[in-house]
Amino acid sequence: RINVGSARYTPRELEGGAVGTTFNNHGYDGRAELLHSDLGGFAGSWGVQSGRTQLEAIGEEAFLPTSRTNNNAVCAFEEYKLGAFTPQFGARLERQTVDVLDGTGRGRDDDTLSLSAGTVWNPAPDWTVGLSLTRTERAPNAQELYADGPHVGTGAYEIGDAGLGREKSLGVELNIRRRAGLVTGELSLFANKFNGYIYEQATGQVAVDGASGFELVDAGSAEAAAAEEPLTAYRYVATDADFYGAEAEVIFHLHDTAVQQL
Repeated sequence: RINVGSARYTPRELEGGAVGTTFNNHGYDGRAELLHSDLGGFAGSWGVQSGRTQLEAIGEEAFLPTSRTNNNAVCAFEEYKLGAFTPQFGARLERQTVDVLDGTGRGRDDDTLSLSAGTVWNPAPDWTVGLSLTRTERAPNAQELYADGPHVGTGAYEIGDAGLGREKSLGVELNIRRRAGLVTGELSLFANKFNGYIYEQATGQVAVDGASGFELVDAGSAEAAAAEEPLTAYRYVATDADFYGAEAEVIFHLHDTAVQQL
């Protein structure tokens, strides 16, 4: 199975009706998978994926340098039928390379490894219960690393950090599904514990537009009070974080045949 896609995205940020900053974001992504059924009792797939994205910001208030990001990965998924239980295993190894195209030589390479294990139990013909454990890693993107300037679209002054590490998480999920009958649906409970979760944190400063460009001042200062449209300054930081949640879905099949559904 082979999938190839290409995208070109050109948003424009308006200031007083005029274009202030234009973003050119274009790239491609390709994925190839080898699917197999019975291989020593295992069924699953092996795959490779490759993508490239180039992001360019044009304008006086461009807050990002032009960058090119390459992602290359190999992945595998396997499951094994053991009566009413189906153990499942997955892995993904990826390398991300970010190059800043401004002649400074800035950039970085990151290798990430994500793993998953779980099982699906069929207690009755129409019901399944699933339990999974995942360990994932994510490398910071170009915006989180190298942003430095006013982002009018979000009303913020964004500051990246080239020293950010990989975002790591450990997650567990329990779900119950009903797959057939007049009423079907799913209930899921999940929890994720992050090490180095990346987010934007307010710095306590604002950016004001002066004669020589934007400068950062304290939010409670006289300069901030006198500014027409101060932008709150945010810096990308990493911290530990816990996420807990639940999801539910219910579907009523009022009319369900081989060729029609309602």
